[in-house]
Amino acid sequence: METSFVLPASWPYVGPKYWSVSPFGLRILILGESHYRDRPLSREFTSDVVEAAMDGDTSPSLRFFARTVGAFLGGLQDLESRKAFMETVAFYNFVQEPAGTGPRMRPSAEMWSRATPALIEVLDRLGPEFVLVLGKELWRNLPLRFGLGPAIKVAENDTLESRVYFSDSELRTLLFPIAHPSSVGWSYERWCPYVKAALKQAAISTNRKPVDLIRE
Repeated sequence: METSFVLPASWPYVGPKYWSVSPFGLRILILGESHYRDRPLSREFTSDVVEAAMDGDTSPSLRFFARTVGAFLGGLQDLESRKAFMETVAFYNFVQEPAGTGPRMRPSAEMWSRATPALIEVLDRLGPEFVLVLGKELWRNLPLRFGLGPAIKVAENDTLESRVYFSDSELRTLLFPIAHPSSVGWSYERWCPYVKAALKQAAISTNRKPVDLIRE
């Protein structure tokens, strides 16, 4: 089942099992920040990046996706396990134009602002019930129309905020941020418990039965 889009310059990667298999009982979208290249984005670029990483490409994206998938599954997974998981989820970068030619270059305020309508279209068409937001700056630049969600708590005095989005069809989507997987000091020990707690809250929020697949 192919989903088409109008506003995104680079369409989201949608795993071949996205519509038929729901990890943790939820449809999941992973939201990244931006791409880096010296020419405009193509429609297939995001999918090409994901598929190259899942094929074992040794680009920086390999570690990025290894950590991202590991945050869901409780730690570093082998390549086949990462590929199997990515086949069930979707991935999309918020900024829909190259932020520059290298990761130290940051999106401009105008880039952040221009990206909002395309994200809303992606959320409405894909209908994810949980969105993992990768990076603090991305979290700060999400549209203000996203409401405050329940606090995600893993221990006393250790909580983070979430946000919610209601589509035109009244589907409730829970969004939750973690530090960017490429950031200094990032660890599974810090973020896996939070992702686990956020997934359980998303299942409650959407009236789904929680399916706990994270390894203890």
